[in-house]
Amino acid sequence: GFDVKEAFIELLVPVVQDIRGARDLSLELGYRYSDYSTAGGVDTYKAQLSYAPTESWRLRAGYNRAIRAASIPELFYPQVMGIDGPDICAGPDPMATVEECERTGVPAALYGQIILSPAGYNALWGGNPLLDPETADTITAGVVWTPRSITGLSVTLDYYDIEITDAITAISADSILGLCMDTGDPFYCGLIYRDEHGSLWLTRDAYIDATLQNIGALSAEGIDLSVNYLAG
Repeated sequence: GFDVKEAFIELLVPVVQDIRGARDLSLELGYRYSDYSTAGGVDTYKAQLSYAPTESWRLRAGYNRAIRAASIPELFYPQVMGIDGPDICAGPDPMATVEECERTGVPAALYGQIILSPAGYNALWGGNPLLDPETADTITAGVVWTPRSITGLSVTLDYYDIEITDAITAISADSILGLCMDTGDPFYCGLIYRDEHGSLWLTRDAYIDATLQNIGALSAEGIDLSVNYLAG
């Protein structure tokens, strides 16, 4: 389990009210501090501006910084070791080049001398108690129409753009091996553990870490249209 302590404040500021050309202009602000026993302290906040020139029309736009902390299964699902795909740096005639294999931790002197596994390399799967929260930045803009002449009708049209960083997900062991070979990225290469023999299967110290990680980013962009009518 984990504990979280939070403190937050929200403000609704009526900037202009009931004047010609501005029935309502208001600013909504919010801030929250969350302290997770697993991930430490994080800040989230929001700001939204709402403008109603008449009783029937309202324009709105906002920005929101949100987080999602890892869940209990994502943090603590049991880690297990199993057999995955072939190590293409093993055997007398490796399928990968010397340079590619060196990126995965193979010393040049051991290239072509690593014992080939009869089954496959070791891979570690499961949760990760070191996961950081995901962070989402959301931008929205929209319009609301509630015509006085049609009681009960409400039409909203909103644009949204969401960008999530440090997304919590798992990458397959094969993908980790391939990405390390292709890019040399220290993040992916750091998930590959070869033993003193250069293998990924001979000992318990030899494996690819395919547990959940904070990896890359996710994004979504689109338009929401909603029409509601309540008959009186």
